[in-house]
Amino acid sequence: IAALVMTGCHHKTPEQRAERVVQHLVSTLALDAAQTEKLQKMKAEFLAQRPDMGKVRAETMADLKEMMLSPVVDEARLNSRREKVQAHANDMLGFVLARVTERHDLWTPEQRTKLVAEMEKRAERHHHW
Repeated sequence: IAALVMTGCHHKTPEQRAERVVQHLVSTLALDAAQTEKLQKMKAEFLAQRPDMGKVRAETMADLKEMMLSPVVDEARLNSRREKVQAHANDMLGFVLARVTERHDLWTPEQRTKLVAEMEKRAERHHHW
């Protein structure tokens, strides 16, 4: 029971996890105030996308549950849902990739080198995933 209680104490909200990432980048890359401010704005933009992602997921799950309980799967409805999910995924991918460019321009060459080393270290640690 104690282990379960302790595990529950470590649950973080998406906002808390995002702030932890920002603080890790600030300390690891020794970001200045301007870089930190820009990173905080990017974090806010990412978090602003969450409600829409949740809405799309909830709508998709509701549609799928309805279709699974019906005698026959409505192919047109299924294809329509697929198109909506793909369109949302494409929008999100565009959003994320645009931010990659912004972050690249935010870091100095030394910070980019340090960041790549950190990414490689984490990839090595989690290679089994």
